[in-house]
Amino acid sequence: MTETRLRTWTHASGYSLASVFIAILAVQNLRYGFYNLFYLGLAMTAVLLVGLAYTVICRRHQLSAPGHAILLTLINAGLAATVVTLDAPGIGHWAAPLVVLNLLILPLRRGLLLSAALLIPVLLSAWFSSTLVAALNLTGGLLLLLAITAWYAWHYDHMAESAKDLALTDPVT
Repeated sequence: MTETRLRTWTHASGYSLASVFIAILAVQNLRYGFYNLFYLGLAMTAVLLVGLAYTVICRRHQLSAPGHAILLTLINAGLAATVVTLDAPGIGHWAAPLVVLNLLILPLRRGLLLSAALLIPVLLSAWFSSTLVAALNLTGGLLLLLAITAWYAWHYDHMAESAKDLALTDPVT
């Protein structure tokens, strides 16, 4: 399997799973009468599905597709703005699929920067509006998820770079 095909499958899977997760959260918020969060979930699901379509359309150019950064910045900024402006219970959990998606699709540094830009308002909001136990749980969970996903992304980049170096080096000569 080529690098481009692997990235296409990874990006498509990431967008699909994140859109299903956010759509389920949207439906849950509709059931409980949080209409603002329902509409936010619909908008985020729509952007994630656009990312899936972009992945399929640009499947032969996944290594240089700049649209992923734009889409992920848009969806992260929307969630960060919502966290700051709305006093919605449990909205910090919406950041989990986006943290994974940022690091799965974008290069490591850009994914870390975008995830940090999302996590700062989410965690500050949790610490100022939730109980101590809830804030600790959310902080610990999101930071652990960020660390594990960042390690995976670093490890994958390192292995891909090693494979490229081995392909360029001929041990006989």
